[in-house]
Amino acid sequence: MTEPLLPDPPPLRCRRCRHPVTRGRLYDGYGEACARHLGLLPPYIPRPRSEQPDGPTLLDLLDAPDDRTDDGGEE
Repeated sequence: MTEPLLPDPPPLRCRRCRHPVTRGRLYDGYGEACARHLGLLPPYIPRPRSEQPDGPTLLDLLDAPDDRTDDGGEE
């Protein structure tokens, strides 16, 4: 097994709680939870989800067999 050429850089840490944060998720040096607590980010608002349809969906209608005959004419 070969060793990597460069060691992994140290993880980024939140300035307030010092927990490791994934790259690109720092907000002015704070993690997402701390940034929300300090008011740097708006509070988390859950997204509304649509309910499942009762009848067939458009994809179900695409899979339905055609009502046309082989010659392209009416039955």
